[in-house]
Amino acid sequence: MRWRKRADGHHPAEPTGPAGVAIPTTADEPSLPQAEVVLLTRQGCHLCELALPVVERLAGAHGARLAQLDVDADEALRARYTDHVPVLFVRGRLVDYWQVREDRLEAALAGQPVSPPAAL
Repeated sequence: MRWRKRADGHHPAEPTGPAGVAIPTTADEPSLPQAEVVLLTRQGCHLCELALPVVERLAGAHGARLAQLDVDADEALRARYTDHVPVLFVRGRLVDYWQVREDRLEAALAGQPVSPPAAL
């Protein structure tokens, strides 16, 4: 994994995936709320229905504020993430998509490094 310096200084470095493609963060998505945990979902998504209780439970256990957002409510989010919901961000970093893994979410909430998933 390579790291690139961020121009805005919000995060000192940002991971890049295969071929140097930037892994998206909430800082890259101005329409995302600035919550510790952001879960992009959509109505009728069975994977989203499975992910939500896990994210609610673990975010609550860590005292982290959770924002759930319907990906179809925002044109830019729908264009970027429509085929990947649920999409999970923790403290501005993409943690998982399609399926939320408890171990990865727990580690991210505990402040441990979590390798980014494959680039979208």
